[in-house]
Amino acid sequence: MEAKILNLDSLFGGEVSYRIPQFQRPYAWKRASQWQPLWEDVSRIADTCLNTAQNHRVRPHFMGAIVLQPQSINTGEVRKVLVVDGQQRLTTLQLLIKAIEEAYLNRNDSERSARLRKFTKNPDTHLAGDPDNDTKIRQSNQNDQTAFQRVIRDTSAGDAPQSAIKEAAQFFHGLVTDWLNDSPKGYHSSADALERTVTELIQI
Repeated sequence: MEAKILNLDSLFGGEVSYRIPQFQRPYAWKRASQWQPLWEDVSRIADTCLNTAQNHRVRPHFMGAIVLQPQSINTGEVRKVLVVDGQQRLTTLQLLIKAIEEAYLNRNDSERSARLRKFTKNPDTHLAGDPDNDTKIRQSNQNDQTAFQRVIRDTSAGDAPQSAIKEAAQFFHGLVTDWLNDSPKGYHSSADALERTVTELIQI
């Protein structure tokens, strides 16, 4: 067993498919107990980045532990990893990143949006004929899988079936959009701070 601390760039930045096994419960995190506290942590760190000199260190936020087990793969396929524990965290982080990606795209910020898309989707060249490899997480629960893939693949969660996954995606999208619009530092500085927060300063 190997234990190490990873930021989300290390966790999601490469070509990888995190597989949720059948024994794990469906997605069950909620607004008051998990989504809101996560956003408060993320926005606090982003605010700190905005108000800290660029060459000064910002303390990262540790989200807790997950347990992963590498799986065998075929040539040319994405790296497969079994999620023994931590699918609620991983799924929620993906939904948050997707919400930020969409908020950038809605501001015609295609460059930042494209950078974050690499954190939620794998390139077509690594799917090995399996379209379900295109998202970074493959849910085991069919309802969760349908909702998650529609949220990640589409530019809007509106077409996804009603579920906690869809609700989380819409919740984060509203908060991210409001935070970017209301920031006194202007859009570009705020977008930079938020991107730095979710790629570098959230740790698992």
